[in-house]
Amino acid sequence: SPSTKRGYKTVINAIPDRIKEMHIIDVDNITVQRFVNEYSHDHSPKTTKNVYGLIATLIKIYAPNTKLNVQLPQAIKNEPYIPTEEEVKAIMDELKGGKYYIPTALAALGLRKSEICGLQISDLDENNMLTINKALVSNENNELVIKKTTKTVESTRNVYIPEELAEMIRQQGYIYKGFPDCITRNLKRVQKKLGIQEFPLHKMRHFFASYAHNELKLSDAQIMELGGWKSTEVLHTVYRHAMEKEQAKKSVAESMKSLF
Repeated sequence: SPSTKRGYKTVINAIPDRIKEMHIIDVDNITVQRFVNEYSHDHSPKTTKNVYGLIATLIKIYAPNTKLNVQLPQAIKNEPYIPTEEEVKAIMDELKGGKYYIPTALAALGLRKSEICGLQISDLDENNMLTINKALVSNENNELVIKKTTKTVESTRNVYIPEELAEMIRQQGYIYKGFPDCITRNLKRVQKKLGIQEFPLHKMRHFFASYAHNELKLSDAQIMELGGWKSTEVLHTVYRHAMEKEQAKKSVAESMKSLF
């Protein structure tokens, strides 16, 4: 996809010239380890791992006799933040009547930002069903282009949206016009105004999955289909698991409050 090609180009640019100018059979374990150590000072473990992965793959293919045993920086465990129902409602109330209400509402219904920005009015039928089969992404030249497929096969899907939201879209004649990052920047502005924790637009997808599981009692299969997830692994380890842990903490606090 265009965004994947852009990612590879970014990785290649991260490799210093002193390594790119070497013959590949001269790139040994010490050279790569030194680069990883230097690069990891200013980059996350995940980014470092991605850059190292390209180098390691090229060496494996074109210099198979070179054995790498590189120590990568330890991954940082991030507990995913799940916006609360109260936070989402406060944000939507603040956005009502503005140009960012519709895209933010669609995010809370489980759509990715690239999917929202790729939607056209023709993707909404008379039954309030949205057809999601494309995405707006940046190519290797940082130009916004429509990709005729979604992130995964499972991401291509049909979802119903509330009647009120569908009517808003029909009245204005389009779903969203503008740069994708403007939605995120506006969300940040609203969060600051409301005095709530800042989180990116993608966290609305986390909220959707957790709300669908814990409040609506939908099955994993139903949530996966609605949100376009590929496997239950993501659902369990990132979204539902995080919400259940938070609920468990609250339950313990509530049950023990009589002790204090």
